[in-house]
Amino acid sequence: MSKSRCLDEVTGHWRDIAASCLTANASEIAEAMPMFTTLSMAVGRPGDLSIAQWAHLYALILQYRPDVIVELGRGYGNSTCVFALAAQKLINTRVLSFCLSDDWEQRTVPAIKDLVDDCFFENLQINNGDFTTVSFNELVKPGQRVLLFWDAHGYQVAEFVLSNVMPVFADNEHLIVMHDITDNRYCGMSKSYGDKPFWSSMDEYYRRGTNFYNISWLTGVVDQAIPVLDFCFRNDITLHSADKDVQEQIDPVTRAKLAEQLPPEIFPQLYHWAYFTLNEATGPYHFPPSVQLATVEPTEVQVLAIHEQPAISSKRSSTATLLEGNSAQTNQTMPAASAIWSQKISEAPSVSSVQEALPASDTISAVTRDLNRDCNSSGSPSLLTRMRIAAKFLLNRYPEQ
Repeated sequence: MSKSRCLDEVTGHWRDIAASCLTANASEIAEAMPMFTTLSMAVGRPGDLSIAQWAHLYALILQYRPDVIVELGRGYGNSTCVFALAAQKLINTRVLSFCLSDDWEQRTVPAIKDLVDDCFFENLQINNGDFTTVSFNELVKPGQRVLLFWDAHGYQVAEFVLSNVMPVFADNEHLIVMHDITDNRYCGMSKSYGDKPFWSSMDEYYRRGTNFYNISWLTGVVDQAIPVLDFCFRNDITLHSADKDVQEQIDPVTRAKLAEQLPPEIFPQLYHWAYFTLNEATGPYHFPPSVQLATVEPTEVQVLAIHEQPAISSKRSSTATLLEGNSAQTNQTMPAASAIWSQKISEAPSVSSVQEALPASDTISAVTRDLNRDCNSSGSPSLLTRMRIAAKFLLNRYPEQ
């Protein structure tokens, strides 16, 4: 295993990179702030990634200087923009972005293409589809420094990352950054349950509005935090809190200087991410058995839990992603009785006409009503595509109706 550049050569301890990246790159952040603001407004999803997080991730990339950035989960592409900007500055960094959604091409690129130069897209490779079918051995070469940004959620994703991806990264310098994890020591999290049940899964959070979990210092709703904590224990490494780094590892004099250099929406803030690396340990490493995930049909709960948004970070619903991911299977297995309806849906020019093309059904109407609302509110062509896919999936799931 190669020695990581972020390990202290004397003590062997992991440097607090979430703090040091801010102090070392404050001027670069300040210089890039107008572009952060412009692109964030163009993407139009500030709840997915705050300006503070734009700046912090940008500084992290400049500090770590990876050869390859792997983005798992893109959505509308806030973080994709950050990585593209940083890669453009570093010149030789590649960005490999994976997502089931085509919102980047359909919605975001048209919105930002006149705001950036051609070099912005040069080091960026966009991949649409299920990344659990990808061999990461073919994407990352021995000796390359890798940063993985983990923003795709669920136990199955965690199983693939820990079983199939981490063994590939283990002997490389690498850093795994996990979005949507907050440090409850600094966010003022209430200890009261209120009138909400305890957290049991991300799906149940969407379905019933449960509390966030609080496990050690972690608070959030994303499932993958639990298997990652287990993975870190088994490999004698630490799941680090970016917020703890920033709060505790920047001395008062430096904090005062940063407050002068950076606007208050950048510093001091909470940044809501965690990180880990096997480079902290010498091994032997322990991985779950290697898996190849199959396409999974959405559950009844996932079908009905449409577009609920968590409080920490506004994300695309797992339902929309799953429906989109099952589009090919849905089209291949459409019952003959639904073929006429399917054709009408495919030819429908708008989301409202998709709604009108559907047969009468309480179940179908309840689901598509919410999809129709969200599609109309955003006006995105990709959401029309998703509306069609959702409708076809429902016809396949409820052919008797």
